[in-house]
Amino acid sequence: MKIMTFDLEGFMAHFRKFYTNSSSLSYQIPPRTTILGIIGGILGYSYEETVEKLKNASIGVKINSPLRFIIQKVNYLDTSERRGFWGDIRRTQVPIEFIMPQREKISYRIFFYHQDEGILNELFELLSNKKYRYPPYLGITECIGWIENAKILDFEFKNTSQKFEISTAIPLRKLNEIELKLRNKIFKDIMPISLDKDRNLEEGDEIIWDANGIPILASIKEDLFYIVNENIYGVFL
Repeated sequence: MKIMTFDLEGFMAHFRKFYTNSSSLSYQIPPRTTILGIIGGILGYSYEETVEKLKNASIGVKINSPLRFIIQKVNYLDTSERRGFWGDIRRTQVPIEFIMPQREKISYRIFFYHQDEGILNELFELLSNKKYRYPPYLGITECIGWIENAKILDFEFKNTSQKFEISTAIPLRKLNEIELKLRNKIFKDIMPISLDKDRNLEEGDEIIWDANGIPILASIKEDLFYIVNENIYGVFL
């Protein structure tokens, strides 16, 4: 079977947590819904087409380089009064959390599988020629991104209780057993998995990952995949 991988990169990111209110907190990794939106935009799909055509796609995500958080206050229009829409009164400052690289840039390895190989081939052609229908960005339009290292590779599913070093984020419901090392720095959060056509949350899940991209030694119940040419084990979200 064929899987597509590419590196989603940029200098800043903000993937807003769906359960936050006035303070805009960010996930450290892009949720499945965000990645589907980026792929749909590159392919030129509308939101409705993205939901319809990519709803059965399988997505994995891996951190390529260490990340850190910063919080900045951003001036927003104060719309408590009507004239605030035109900026005639004071601004209101809202804290917003950004993901920043510890080194040169943010980099995520994205794994994309779809039963329709025509979608894989079209996406690969667009990424190889850097001809995005809509440009990628890391969560919000102020965090412009780009894509490198697009590849189509052979992979296979594994059905075993054996432990492997898992490079991707792992849904807790798919985790069987885990063996942590001193070098691991594990994060856990509730992330959106799918949205309906009205952008309402359909499904969420608890996800764990290593903040520095170090593989996690674990056995997986389902959706464990192995990329033959690159010796990578991962799990779809």
